[in-house]
Amino acid sequence: MVTGIQKKRMYLPIFLIIILFIPGCISKDVHITDLNNSDGAGEMYRRVSLDEAIAVLKSDDWLRMERTTGYTIHNIVGRNIDRNASADHWIISVSSIEQFYFIYRSQEYSTMVWDESEKDHPINLSNAISPEELFVKQDALIKMLTENEHSTVDELELRNGIYYIRNFETGDEFKFYATTGMPIN
Repeated sequence: MVTGIQKKRMYLPIFLIIILFIPGCISKDVHITDLNNSDGAGEMYRRVSLDEAIAVLKSDDWLRMERTTGYTIHNIVGRNIDRNASADHWIISVSSIEQFYFIYRSQEYSTMVWDESEKDHPINLSNAISPEELFVKQDALIKMLTENEHSTVDELELRNGIYYIRNFETGDEFKFYATTGMPIN
């Protein structure tokens, strides 16, 4: 049975993509015109690793004013991930003095208010394997998902100690323990 909270989470990535297209909703002067690895004029964006996105989140001076040393990350979503586990963009849910989404894409970032009363458990990144390690451990699945017309995995999400790999076309979802990369049946 799907609870109300689970339904909200199912629509979170779609909601965030829609919001990115509404003018004025991005709090920084960053314009992300197309989330399919192109700037709309044909110029391709460079895919980015989660490590790069986290490094920018931790080092940016403007964001440092919005968070304290006690900030926590509660959810991470990568979209259009290649075989090396680099994504078109990463969406990171951060809780601090204020809750916000940090959206990072190829040396650009933006933030949006994160207004959710029931947060996921904080993610301890030092206890979770990296997306790159997960993709190496699940090499056969990644190859299957990225063969033929698909060159990327649609979505990778990390929340509550579980990695989710999703294929939107087929509706398939694969779950793995974040600490080991082992499948959850």
